[in-house]
Amino acid sequence: MTVGTKEASGWFRIRPELRECISFKQINLVNPVMDEEAFDVVFCRNVLIYFQTDTIEKVNELLYKNVRPGGHCFLGHSESFQNISHKWKNAGISVYKK
Repeated sequence: MTVGTKEASGWFRIRPELRECISFKQINLVNPVMDEEAFDVVFCRNVLIYFQTDTIEKVNELLYKNVRPGGHCFLGHSESFQNISHKWKNAGISVYKK
């Protein structure tokens, strides 16, 4: 990682060799097409607040199934899996670990 200076102060750039190991995907959480255990990390921030409880339960199952063992799921600060049955381990505020 390199740190910016002057106008770019406070910004970071990921080194190319690390960037080659990272992929970003947008997924439809209601009608997904994913491979099981496809992700090390999932960022699902400020999405679940728009869903009913039954949909949150389905999304929870989908995310859990598609995160590799030891992987993490990050939710928004106003979201959680508290009111539903889930297998995640709490790893912090709005952070869950498989």
